[in-house]
Amino acid sequence: MRIVFLAPEAFPVPPIRGGSVEHCVDRLSRFIARRHQVAVVGRSDHDLPRRNREDRVEHRRVDPRLSGGYLRGYLRGALRELSGLKFDLLQVDNRPVFLPVLRKLFPKRILVLALHSMNFLVPPLLGPSRASDAVKAADAIAVNSEFVRRSLIQAFPEAAGRVWVVRPGVDIELFPSRRSPRGLLIRHEARNKLGLGSRPVVFFAGRIIPRKGLHTLIRAMALVRRQVPEAVLMVAGRRKSFRTGKIKPYPARLAHLASSLKVPVKWLGFIPPGRIAQFYAAADLGACPSEKDEALGLINLEAMACGLPVVASRIGGIPEAVVDGETGFLVDDYTNPEALAGPIIEVLSRPVLAQEMGLRGRRVVEDHFSWERVGEEMERVYRYLHSNR
Repeated sequence: MRIVFLAPEAFPVPPIRGGSVEHCVDRLSRFIARRHQVAVVGRSDHDLPRRNREDRVEHRRVDPRLSGGYLRGYLRGALRELSGLKFDLLQVDNRPVFLPVLRKLFPKRILVLALHSMNFLVPPLLGPSRASDAVKAADAIAVNSEFVRRSLIQAFPEAAGRVWVVRPGVDIELFPSRRSPRGLLIRHEARNKLGLGSRPVVFFAGRIIPRKGLHTLIRAMALVRRQVPEAVLMVAGRRKSFRTGKIKPYPARLAHLASSLKVPVKWLGFIPPGRIAQFYAAADLGACPSEKDEALGLINLEAMACGLPVVASRIGGIPEAVVDGETGFLVDDYTNPEALAGPIIEVLSRPVLAQEMGLRGRRVVEDHFSWERVGEEMERVYRYLHSNR
């Protein structure tokens, strides 16, 4: 089968600038290319060639600025690239707004919408009428959690028979358990390099925006330190504006908040996907304090792969990844610093419990969230659609 992935315009593929969706496109396209002819159309970057082939995947990159506008410019450029490709199936990741145009231009091709959240199907990003047109244009919609599936069908009942749940994966070789011989070595080197000593470390990785709840986590850490005085918060995520190079307002407020509460924070900045595992290995607990619906939360899977217990909000699809009381703790009152601090204190104060949770988390990822499993499930979807066309 000839398969093309159309990535979002935000970041390039491979994800050298970050982006969880771009990471998923990169990993899945590499797997699918083992048995199929695969191309990825994505955003250009000055550190990547406009066209190249890597791991049997053909890459074609578009600069949205050259076509006028940003989202429209990207689509125009992407259409030019698509017109030069022969394909049976086109997967569009997280940009449902593209689907009606693609359906008109490629009426006989299989169109798959890979939906990583509901954000791009609801106002203000897409009105009800245009969202309905996008859903109708897709032959199938692959979603990354039961939570997104339920939300999608509730909003668009007509989509019920075309929705497939395929949860994202983790590269279990890239993210070794911190208790394995290799993981222990990575942990020792990373903690030495970071000057952490024996201090307990709570790790957050993700976008530094209000809905991710980092402000609540910092307030919770002030309470944690009353019981665990040596505890440190470590944060991986971009704080600076691409345009100005200056720290953005929300991260600046977080730094001031941490300083005022005397919470030590190691701000790591953006960490490329290929290097992030060492920081999980250096940590003792993964935190996902999201305050708005999270489709699943990749940080939870990556932390669990590294053998970390997780403390996360009970919201959206997170309970599909974190098993409460088994691989970590889920917090109901997640906007309350005291409610968040309690399970963090319990994990940091009980090393045996932390170890048991970490071991169970690693097993869950190995059994259910490997990229081998994701690739096989998506390939079954593609084959089904192709054989029933």
